Amino acid sequence: MTPFGKKTLETPESINEIERLVSMECGKDMKIKYIDKKQEPNNNKASNIDTIENLANDFSLPIEVEDN
Repeated sequence: MTPFGKKTLETPESINEIERLVSMECGKDMKIKYIDKKQEPNNNKASNIDTIENLANDFSLPIEVEDN
């Protein structure tokens, strides 16, 4: 992500709008948190798949993760 994109996404207005849209789509109040993958120490593929599956299960979202 470019510095401009990061700065734009981190403005309170952008965060509020994204939270509003995600909340509408999910049908309940949602909060967002940006995660900088460059700063994430454990960035292995299996861990990422587990994280996605756990997130989907927590929110009862129909999602299928395929490992290519």
